[in-house]
Amino acid sequence: LTIPCGRGKPTIECVGMASGEIVKLKEFISTLKRVPKLIVFDIDYTLWPLHVDTYVDPPFKSDGKDGATDVYGYHVKLFPDVRDIIANIEGCGIPIAAASRCNLYNYMLLVSYDYHLFAHSTTEPKASRELQKVLGIYDKFTFSEIYPRSKYSHFDNLKRKSQVEYNNMIFFDDERRNISDIKTLGVTCVHITDSVNGLDWTTFKAGLTAFANNN
Repeated sequence: LTIPCGRGKPTIECVGMASGEIVKLKEFISTLKRVPKLIVFDIDYTLWPLHVDTYVDPPFKSDGKDGATDVYGYHVKLFPDVRDIIANIEGCGIPIAAASRCNLYNYMLLVSYDYHLFAHSTTEPKASRELQKVLGIYDKFTFSEIYPRSKYSHFDNLKRKSQVEYNNMIFFDDERRNISDIKTLGVTCVHITDSVNGLDWTTFKAGLTAFANNN
């Protein structure tokens, strides 16, 4: 775990191993000095192992277990610990948000051919929305900002809608550029560097600990 110096809140760098255990989050956060008022997740390569707007095509259907297949039979699952983490956050009553940037070209094909209309659009792409529903996480997000604009736009909207200040948010993302941008706002940012397990309990708890120790 390294916390490099620089502007804004520290960036957490950690690679954990998927534990597979269900952690009692209420017990863990009771040991912390403070907890976030909004937990924000990127989606692609943070919650699931693909770029949904380029690798798969709707419609999706459940595999009868905990995954889904797209129209061509491509199989998709959440990263191993994600479902448990989200369920535990929900049980603690902490709001969850999604902030994910999608592919500009595919977005214009699927949502708006008009570039000027696109520039102001916050419509969530169909593939992301449908896959979230089939995997059972769509209704877990109190706020959702999924469109191909700057993460600054995502967080500006999240702050306005949630009425939560940036220093009371924590953000998990696999892309360095997003981490670098958003930490300057005062958000505690956690860089997901494990492409096999994505968001796991080790990383999540390390992020909450770092948040608690921030001023």
